Amino acid sequence: MYKNIIDRMNDELITGNEFRSLLNTYLSNTFGETVKIQYILSDKDKYDYTYGVAGKGREQLSKVCKLEDDYELQIKIWQDNHELTLDICEELFKAYWNNNYCDSVCGLPATDRGVFTSKCDKTIEKWQKNEKNIAFVMMDLDNFKQVNSKHGYNIGTDVISEFSRILFKAIDGKGILIHQNGDEFDLLFTYEKYTQIIELLHLIYIEVKKHKFYSVKDLDLTMAIGVYIITPEEQTNFLIARGKAEAAYHPKEKNGTKQRNSIRIVKDKNFPFVRDDILETGLLRVLANVYNENLFHNIFLDYISYMVSNIVRLDEIQDKVKTYLDWINPTYDSKHRSTAFCEKWDTSISLSYFDIILACLQGLLKNNNIAKNNLSLKIDKNDIQINIEGETILHYCDSSICGSLSWSHKKNTVLTESVKTNRSVLVLAGYTTELNLPKDVFYKIVKVDARPFLGGGLPDLWAATLSELINCMKENPNFNDIAIFGDFQNTKNVIEYLTKISLWDASKMQYISKKTYKPYRDVLEFKDKFSNHINTFNDEKNLIKHVFECHKSMNDLIASENERNMSSNRFMKRVLPNDHLKLEIIDGCKTDTISHAFPIVLEILRGKLDKTKVIIDQAGRQLLELTDFKILLENPQKDKLPEYYLSDREILDDYYNSVFIEPEGLFRKRIDKNDQLQETINHVVLAISGEKKYATRRAILIVDNEITHGNYSPLGLVSIWLTPRFVNDNVVIDYSYTWRTVEAIVGLPLSLYASVKFAEYLTNIIKEKAIDKSGNIELGQVSYIAHSLHMFTDEEGMNIVRGIINEVSV
Repeated sequence: MYKNIIDRMNDELITGNEFRSLLNTYLSNTFGETVKIQYILSDKDKYDYTYGVAGKGREQLSKVCKLEDDYELQIKIWQDNHELTLDICEELFKAYWNNNYCDSVCGLPATDRGVFTSKCDKTIEKWQKNEKNIAFVMMDLDNFKQVNSKHGYNIGTDVISEFSRILFKAIDGKGILIHQNGDEFDLLFTYEKYTQIIELLHLIYIEVKKHKFYSVKDLDLTMAIGVYIITPEEQTNFLIARGKAEAAYHPKEKNGTKQRNSIRIVKDKNFPFVRDDILETGLLRVLANVYNENLFHNIFLDYISYMVSNIVRLDEIQDKVKTYLDWINPTYDSKHRSTAFCEKWDTSISLSYFDIILACLQGLLKNNNIAKNNLSLKIDKNDIQINIEGETILHYCDSSICGSLSWSHKKNTVLTESVKTNRSVLVLAGYTTELNLPKDVFYKIVKVDARPFLGGGLPDLWAATLSELINCMKENPNFNDIAIFGDFQNTKNVIEYLTKISLWDASKMQYISKKTYKPYRDVLEFKDKFSNHINTFNDEKNLIKHVFECHKSMNDLIASENERNMSSNRFMKRVLPNDHLKLEIIDGCKTDTISHAFPIVLEILRGKLDKTKVIIDQAGRQLLELTDFKILLENPQKDKLPEYYLSDREILDDYYNSVFIEPEGLFRKRIDKNDQLQETINHVVLAISGEKKYATRRAILIVDNEITHGNYSPLGLVSIWLTPRFVNDNVVIDYSYTWRTVEAIVGLPLSLYASVKFAEYLTNIIKEKAIDKSGNIELGQVSYIAHSLHMFTDEEGMNIVRGIINEVSV
């Protein structure tokens, strides 16, 4: 197996950490726990680097060998027999160390040795195939020619050798260090969090800055650092990446100025952010997202927050932040990136003082080394400062700031990741509502779909909304405010329930408990907590100022304790029998009544559809969908109300009347268009009671699309087909409804109920017109076809579905 490892290391580069892992795997798979290898690598400074693990007692075999630049390697082997030789162990290490490519100056692999660049190319290619995030770094010592001129070439070589050891020690196995030539070095490494790039390079900067060189006293050595981010899909190689990393600090265009003693990072795609002048927005984002590691989505700002969160003493803060800012040498801008949200991170050095202060504030709120110190932030026109215990810790002037803002926090408790600092939930009424605010200032955004009302005259999904809000209350004890914004006109049910929460009596809360499948005690707790904490807004600035006021106090925050609760007329076996479902299960079902059809369809949607085939709708919601699904009701006039809707007869009747009966109803006015309804009824009456009776196939009512000023809006109902048939001496009229799209929990039972009611209505009209001419006329079967029958997969909706099915399952 060791030959395979050597072949791999001869073909590509691996980091020190990868070598340690490979070594452990090789020993474990080959020898179990009986063999141990330990390598101790010592540099000129007598600093040791260890690979492998020592065994118990004294080693059985050991060896010392020399590497380039006076690196010394000690090999130790622990084993009961002599299966493993020192030569094999030496061969393993030298393959990792790239011994054949190392130069004598630094003892590191150098790009001018043999085919080493080809090996680098293969490493980059493999990392890309494994979808690794790759950073290519080039480091170039500033004005190093002056060292050679002043102290001589030999001393210069010693300084470069010493500098390489500072780098190797700081990198500590995280990446691959390469001596390009002279005073230039390359570093190749992968990362998981983008701030790890700046964390490692800032450590290198600090180590170089504080180092006292042996060869030259009082040498102030600085370097330019360029970083190029290589994406997994990019077509590149070692030399191209190195050129882009160098160009990051030394632009090749005419009059491009080299950036000395600093760092520049380039990505192929940096995403612009939108500025918002509302100062409260930036501060609010910090207060609502204390433990968001990527709050600013800028590598330099997010690292400031990380750095400040780990500072130990108060008196270190100002100097460390200043040293860091001097190093990155930003361009100070008037754009406040903290007031906007972007999902893509950037490497821009264009920063505002306001953002820097907020990054420091976030770090201080996370910093438990400085726990229980009172914090305050004050902005007065151009002046921004953070105070701790009354002492100014950070202070900047920002001419771009307009207005004043103050905030203070008594750190009488230590904030941890279990403390959810978001206090507000936004109920966004209508999916088409545009929100030009950072969404992360809210604990959650609960979207209410207005499309059921717009396309089918249906009520909104208020029960799922209340269920989700109650869940938010149970998850986050610091959630104490609900703001409603958006399309109030077409989400009336949700608005009605929430804005009149103080009027909920015991009967109403019992009903809400039933509809949401939440315990009564949770509904009561929700009412008590939010009766005076629900507000509606038409203006975004007023909304953001309101939410900011809710977050101003952080002194009463407590840790979260997640809690989940789940809650007869039972008729349905959980495994649906094949003889009951006459069609293929994903194509439809045949039942007696609506009461049976409703939970059966929910169970088919929930359990029989391939969960990998979820779709995303126009509003961005994930849903399960059955296409061209048919429900055949054999006894439609019986049990028209499902158990879940027994208390809702008035709601169902109101829906039926408003869309099918009222002259200006959503569907009725289209059914009446051009006397379509009257002509269809006359046609059926003639067919079943004329001199020549026949079963017609032409009686169909069409609901046309709503098209106004180029706006194309097909409605929920497409057509109604009446099919009168003769059975003995009777006339049986079957009805087939085609619906374009139907949501399962609310849309299905209401539209199914209204379909049966309208079929009864039409049958009675036909009876009256054909009386004494055709014998008995009765309503037969009702077919209900939905081109798209869908169920949203959000947790609240699925919980309601589960409760409905459980109630009727045997």
